[in-house]
Amino acid sequence: DINIEDESVCDFSRLRHLLVSRHMQDIKTITDRVIFENYRSKKLSVLAAIDEEKLSIPNKNPLAVLEDETYEHVDKVKLMEIEMMEVFNKKVEEKIKKMDKVAKENCKTIDDENKKVNDLKNELQSRRDSFERQKLSFESLSLLSPSHSNNSATSVGSTGKKKLFRFSFGSFKLKNK
Repeated sequence: DINIEDESVCDFSRLRHLLVSRHMQDIKTITDRVIFENYRSKKLSVLAAIDEEKLSIPNKNPLAVLEDETYEHVDKVKLMEIEMMEVFNKKVEEKIKKMDKVAKENCKTIDDENKKVNDLKNELQSRRDSFERQKLSFESLSLLSPSHSNNSATSVGSTGKKKLFRFSFGSFKLKNK
């Protein structure tokens, strides 16, 4: 029997120590790159497969799958944005049409009210004219008949003093409906 651990007989332990100590960083790097990347790609593959309801994705890099999903998501968002903008524009157009309709109705109402005001002014003017004619007619009759005096326009109050009757026409206020 040969004992390889015995340094007096064999140099294997020294060689092993030399190789392991010198190449430990290389071993760590290779382990990280190869073994960990294989593990990571399997896990990502499973995660990507869950999204597409598959157990695994054959012959496709999981990072590429995730990138493809990102592009699909961006495309969906752009389509949704376009649809939302179309809906927004439709609603804005409807609101503008509604506002125009209300504005036209308000203008028509204002024109109708102005016409009514003008009609009332004309009627008032014709009444004033009629009143003035009646007044002139009455005054001309009172000048012709001497039995009537200016005392008819006065009254005697409780103090015995004469009071003059006065009529005033206040300003007319018209209210809009």
